Amino acid sequence: MFIFDLSFKHFLKNYKVTALLIFLVLFNGIITLVFYGSYNDQSVEKMGALVDSNIRELELWRLFTYSLGHMSVLHLILNLPMIYFLGRPLEKYFGSLNFIAVTIFISLITGILITMFHYGIYPLSGSSSFGSGYLGIYFFFILFYSDKFYKQDYSFLLMIIGSFVISTFVIPDISIVGHIGGFLVGFIVAVIFNTFRKKNQLKVKIEV
Repeated sequence: MFIFDLSFKHFLKNYKVTALLIFLVLFNGIITLVFYGSYNDQSVEKMGALVDSNIRELELWRLFTYSLGHMSVLHLILNLPMIYFLGRPLEKYFGSLNFIAVTIFISLITGILITMFHYGIYPLSGSSSFGSGYLGIYFFFILFYSDKFYKQDYSFLLMIIGSFVISTFVIPDISIVGHIGGFLVGFIVAVIFNTFRKKNQLKVKIEV
């Protein structure tokens, strides 16, 4: 499922939403660096980050755009592989239209949770909002359909989820509400969507 040898042409043809998300995230990062010179509070706010005062002024578009930006170059580099590796199997499973709807939904609800319960630093930005949601979806399948995964994929997911949990509580200035909230929203999405899918459709194998 988590294959590493896709050609670029195959990737663009078969995973259009995942490719679009990567493009938007990269575009946001390039604009931040080229036009604003660096990642700082002012530049990430201008590029759509969540800021409590802006939300109170009903700039509701930030509830999605925050998930396309990042707080540093390192933050961007760490999140891009997450979108690539976790997004493709889910796009294959949900279908492109459902997958983009799921991604937007996770970002919006997680953004709302952040504005309600986050009391740390602002502004906030990062694709870990919907990335956490993707992990929540996978966690649902691991709990209830572990037999539907290949052994290496199962181990890979456990490692990623474990790293996610540890980093959430260890790395300074991470939005715990954003990470855990996104994870729970993704889990709930999987519960709801699963009611409309048959069990034998849960195993996803990406053909090269």
